[in-house]
Amino acid sequence: MRIVGKTDKGYRRPDNQDRYIAGALANGVCFGFVTDGMGGANGGSVASGTLCRIMEECLFQQNDNMAMDVEKTV
Repeated sequence: MRIVGKTDKGYRRPDNQDRYIAGALANGVCFGFVTDGMGGANGGSVASGTLCRIMEECLFQQNDNMAMDVEKTV
């Protein structure tokens, strides 16, 4: 499987503060997150990038229970 992602700054902002991360865990569970950079606010790119990193770390730390949790949620 191939996973891709893309964000766009739009017409109103000089830079893109949005971030995304997508991938697959060893057990085959795929994930994707898009974090919003807060509309050009100071530190928006830092905030969105930090959240992506934290979510990825949590996913890989919780990988053992992920398939069971996803199945229960769905």
